[in-house]
Amino acid sequence: MPSITTTKARIHNAIKLCSEPYLYYALSQTSAWPDENNPPTPSVSVSTLTELIYIRRIQVKHLVVVDDPYDGYAIDVEVNGINYNYVLEASAYDRIAYSVYLAETIDYSSIAPTNTTFRTISVLLNPEDAYGTILTGLEYLAASVADVGQIIYTNNRTYLTRAPEQTEMIQTIIRF
Repeated sequence: MPSITTTKARIHNAIKLCSEPYLYYALSQTSAWPDENNPPTPSVSVSTLTELIYIRRIQVKHLVVVDDPYDGYAIDVEVNGINYNYVLEASAYDRIAYSVYLAETIDYSSIAPTNTTFRTISVLLNPEDAYGTILTGLEYLAASVADVGQIIYTNNRTYLTRAPEQTEMIQTIIRF
């Protein structure tokens, strides 16, 4: 029997994700892929990360819609060549905002002297320490993370190597 997810349910899920206080970016996967130029597609049932390096709490979270050049709103952010407008929760249903913009700056000096070559970037919800307590701090090295919590999004990439003096803004759009 076919099924659908309604627009209202998608908007509800986007609003809920924006309100999550303990959402983190995770960097992982230090060892090489079998074919470095063609990373494997992540499994939709992924529940753990291989070779976790570091997590950092995501502080920039906005409901967004694709920019309509005729609606008179200013462009708020561009990701991968697509323009998006921020939407307040109160107008999310009117503007049909079922996408969430996430962004955070990673300062690689926080990771040093651990390995700063990674191949996977993920979004985690409610990671925990060894005592089962949800992590609430700004950033953690892998040794402090016993359970990655729920993996909301994961992206396998070709390897990225960053020097300790580098910073990088990671931006993600999650659509429901």
